[in-house]
Amino acid sequence: MRLKKIFMAILFFLAFFICLSLLNSAKAMSPVELKNKISQVSQMDGLKEGQTFGDFYSSDGVYRGSTCVGFAHAVAEKIFGSSHYTDSTNWQWFGNDGVSDLCIGDVIEYYEPASSSGIHAFIVTNLSGDNIEITDSNWNGDSVNHWCYRWTTKTDITKAGYGIKNGWHHKGSHVQNFNADTQAPTFSDGELVISSITANSYKVRVKVADNVAVDYVNYAIKGENDSSFGDWTRMTANGQYYEATINTSKRDVINVHCYAFDTSGNQAGYAFPKWAMGSAKANLGNSFTAKIVSKSKTGYCIGISGTSNGADLALVAKNSGDNTQLWNFTRLSNGNYKIINASTSNKSFDVDGGKNADSNGAAIQLWDYTNGTRQQEFMIVTYNGGYRLMPANTKLGMGASVYNTKIQENSVTSYTNNNQTFTFEKVTDISKCTIARIPDQKYTGSAIKPKVTIKNGSTTLVENTDYTLTYSRNVNVGRGTVIATGKGQYAGTLAAKFSIVDSSVTVRPTCIHTLEQTGSGKISMTYGKIKEIGIADGKNNGYEISYSTRKFGTYTVLANMKSVAFGMTGLKTGRTYYFKVRVFQTVNGMRYYSNYCTPWSITIK
Repeated sequence: MRLKKIFMAILFFLAFFICLSLLNSAKAMSPVELKNKISQVSQMDGLKEGQTFGDFYSSDGVYRGSTCVGFAHAVAEKIFGSSHYTDSTNWQWFGNDGVSDLCIGDVIEYYEPASSSGIHAFIVTNLSGDNIEITDSNWNGDSVNHWCYRWTTKTDITKAGYGIKNGWHHKGSHVQNFNADTQAPTFSDGELVISSITANSYKVRVKVADNVAVDYVNYAIKGENDSSFGDWTRMTANGQYYEATINTSKRDVINVHCYAFDTSGNQAGYAFPKWAMGSAKANLGNSFTAKIVSKSKTGYCIGISGTSNGADLALVAKNSGDNTQLWNFTRLSNGNYKIINASTSNKSFDVDGGKNADSNGAAIQLWDYTNGTRQQEFMIVTYNGGYRLMPANTKLGMGASVYNTKIQENSVTSYTNNNQTFTFEKVTDISKCTIARIPDQKYTGSAIKPKVTIKNGSTTLVENTDYTLTYSRNVNVGRGTVIATGKGQYAGTLAAKFSIVDSSVTVRPTCIHTLEQTGSGKISMTYGKIKEIGIADGKNNGYEISYSTRKFGTYTVLANMKSVAFGMTGLKTGRTYYFKVRVFQTVNGMRYYSNYCTPWSITIK
């Protein structure tokens, strides 16, 4: 009997201690309960996003730490009601070997050589595979709290040189993911916004989508000469796009990478097109003509392979007399340029493939310019001691580039790529100048080379300085041609015709016989007939009538007549008119003229 009582007592005490243990053991939270609790704690004063955390005293009143360590344990105590300092029953310690079983709510102190103190502490607020969402304070020494701020990986916190110093898991959490989403965000429409380019900044943007929700997007930059990327910074959400303005005084090719995170911790990366900092939009004047000279090949410039739509632009040897090498630049209201080939009426730079073409290797061609097609506007930016020519609708920073003997678009590959660098040799297109009428030249049997007078506005050009002359069909009677080819500050060609006449042919002049008023504003005039010209028809042979309101002023040709009488109406009362006549005759296809007769005048009554 006594043994039975002793056995029953032992059972009672065992049951008591088991019950006591169960009472002290925390009830496991559901994912919803844990998520709601974390949300509530994130709004507590002193723990809120952006606030500076002070000191942490555990529930027993003992100081336990500040900044990152104190913050992590303070948050854990608010979530679970205790910390490992006062509750060894529900909190379990773990090291590196425990990362495979991490749960949301775990507190981790890990070695971090990059931090000034040697360790950093955080609380896990979400998990996704190898990825850990961090809530911490004083990240990067900024002294403020960050909720669900960034993601790291289990691999990163346990890799060589790092490693977990202390990890604590609370029995109340067995949640390893708030949901089963494993699909990473997706990127589209990444863009280097070339209209935003200045010497020290430019904008990038990208569309980010996710099957559940995008949490945030971070970006960092790296120069070609840098060993690693700089600090990661949040991009700004703008609708479906995330944007960032890259500000740097680096004179280097800049790489911009970004990572998007969804609310489940899934992540995906994206690399923006490279860009050469120091490039800035250039204003080269509102209107000018120039050769586009390659920096990669001395003595060569951009020309064309033909004049029809789709003809490729080509790298050609410079030739001052070749108008196909001249380009007329007109600055538009948005600061871009339309670039028209001087040998055509309205054909410009155009990228093969139209307005959506934006790929390395796309050929740049000649095509009709239309104001509505952005593809045919180009932005000119400073680059590598010269300029880059970029189609205005490129989203990837494409620009004209020399490839063998062709011109195609390519992205930036280095800070000093001569194949993508051009200079402009501004010139005046001599075809826009004027050439004075060349007097008739007498046939000599030898080549005839009349001098010419060419003017650019009021400026008279100088032969062998501004132009050179070549002649053709300039020996025999007929029409000769002289071509002025630009030189120095002038380029292109300007042609003029002149007549070579037989000096043995002479045309006898006539004289006016009568000039009288025959009515209101009407006159009639007669002049002598010249038999030597044969039958007058007013086309090949006849009489040329001219008049002026000043005796020694400029005379206007009124008519070529076959008769020896002329009449005119519409003359103004009180005005004096002067008339003169000369004879013309055609011999072997050449028209010969007599001298003018002495002018006669009449005042209209």
